[in-house]
Amino acid sequence: MNCRKYFILIILSFVVSSAFSQSERENYIDSKGKRQGAWKGYDPMGALKFVGQFKDDKPYGKFTYYYTNGKTKAVTQFAPNGKDATTELFHKNGVIMARGKYLNQQREGEWRFYSDYDSALISTEHYIDGKREGKIITYYPESGNIAEEINYKDDWEEGPFKRFFDSGQVKAEGQYVRGRQVGVVKHYYADGKVSIQGQYQKGLKSGIWSFYDEKGELWKKDKYKNGRLIDSKIYKEPKEEEMKKIDEKDVFKDIPKSNDK
Repeated sequence: MNCRKYFILIILSFVVSSAFSQSERENYIDSKGKRQGAWKGYDPMGALKFVGQFKDDKPYGKFTYYYTNGKTKAVTQFAPNGKDATTELFHKNGVIMARGKYLNQQREGEWRFYSDYDSALISTEHYIDGKREGKIITYYPESGNIAEEINYKDDWEEGPFKRFFDSGQVKAEGQYVRGRQVGVVKHYYADGKVSIQGQYQKGLKSGIWSFYDEKGELWKKDKYKNGRLIDSKIYKEPKEEEMKKIDEKDVFKDIPKSNDK
């Protein structure tokens, strides 16, 4: 009888030891080909890419991802179903880059993006199935004021947009259809007077573009066809400082952008 009990204890000890060994083993794949327990991933050069864990081939709990220099690239917390996850992304200097959620490995819901300098908020974006959808707002990092409002549909710019001076005054406004500017577009001086007015057809400049000085007086007209300048008439020469203020390209200069798209 004692021998039988001793034999059973030996078997139980072996089973427990084996199970414990498997649970502690890294990168373990069971007999059904499913990942189980703690896992570490490496790139082709041998650098650590991630640390996490799986249950029946599904990720769960905390996963940490790394840059090749060993600094943290992202921290993701998976739900038990392995599909939902909340994530924080980091710039290479360690400052927070973005916060948001994933569903089935696609961005979902609201995402916030931050400056790599001081972690100031630079944009809020909304996603459905990994595609931008709805209003996306960009901010001036120093003041936190809105720099741009633009609508997206199915990951394309769609509908009206506005860009702002840091003061809140409208800097430019127009319309997008499927990622291309269409219709009338206006650019403004900081006091609200129009500096440029023109129009687009299928993303190309078209028709008459009028340029005004700070007094509201017309100083130039350009004529475009299919995006090509075909005629230009100057009514008076503006001052050099006015030229800098009415360059339509300048409207985009100080709009901060997320560098994780």
